[in-house]
Amino acid sequence: MKVKLEEIAKKSGYSIATVSRVLTGKAKGRSHSVSEILLTARELGYKTPSSNYKNISLPLDIAIITQHDAEEFYSCLYESFDRISAGKNIHLSIHSAKYSKNLQNQIQLLSKYNDGIILMAPTLDKAGYEDIIRKISSFPLVSIAPVEGNIVPTITFDSYEGGRLAAELLVNSGYQNFGVITGPSEKLEANLRRNGFQDFLRKNNYKIIPDIGLTSSMSVTPSYDESHYFSWRNRKVGNMSFYFTDTYYLKKNELSKLSLDWDLNYRNIIGDKNQIYSINGTSATYKQDSDLSQEISLITGINYEKYILKNGKVGYSLVAMKTNQNTQSLTGNISFKTNF
Repeated sequence: MKVKLEEIAKKSGYSIATVSRVLTGKAKGRSHSVSEILLTARELGYKTPSSNYKNISLPLDIAIITQHDAEEFYSCLYESFDRISAGKNIHLSIHSAKYSKNLQNQIQLLSKYNDGIILMAPTLDKAGYEDIIRKISSFPLVSIAPVEGNIVPTITFDSYEGGRLAAELLVNSGYQNFGVITGPSEKLEANLRRNGFQDFLRKNNYKIIPDIGLTSSMSVTPSYDESHYFSWRNRKVGNMSFYFTDTYYLKKNELSKLSLDWDLNYRNIIGDKNQIYSINGTSATYKQDSDLSQEISLITGINYEKYILKNGKVGYSLVAMKTNQNTQSLTGNISFKTNF
């Protein structure tokens, strides 16, 4: 609900004309009345731009928006921001975006009631950030999670260096064989930590056990009836995948890199393999054959990248795939990437 001038005037004790003059930036000086009106307006939810009164020490309203998990890291992060804000005349508010159906709209709404936003959204991609910028234009926003491309100002952790330091510590402690348990692939930080860890070991000629992973999913098809002529019964189907994957760098330096990748994947459908349906009163059962419910695939690829400009590089890749379901393919790709 929009805050009215009458409400601010009543709560602050000043006339509507005085309140209007202050809120439009027409009042001069650094009087007690100006400070009282501005603070009262903010208290009621009326956003007063700090730029109108730079000579008055108005508190900054900063919103932290995070896709947090139930981890100790986030409690430490919040406590640190809270402690620093207490000594900097900053009003801090924390907002969860983990279950947000439209993060861009949530940020746009919060931008109307705050002076700035600190965003930590590790799963947000480049297109998502670009959509945010379109919605809030030049509003102050800083990301504290890695961002693909130079889209918004970013202050974050050196995840690559963290992975490298972890590998160096293990080597200095006398370990000889290493494996990697990766985090979610959609989180850039997890990939950076893995790359830092692996690059240090490969550079120092240590053997790395291939990445091993297990993924699963479940889907439910509810029962359905179409005017008594067509129907099907409830079905629950799960998918489980077990994979080995690795990357070998045949050449890697600041200007170019040549790598060989492979991925061995086993997929199996679990749960209801039978689908019961009915057409015009006649029931039947569809059963998925085993060769369609189980799949083994091997994907191999060779990739080459080389910087031909200071901020531009060309890439070549060749990828081959073969499965036990008589599916095979060979694809190639040529690309050019540059930063403006």
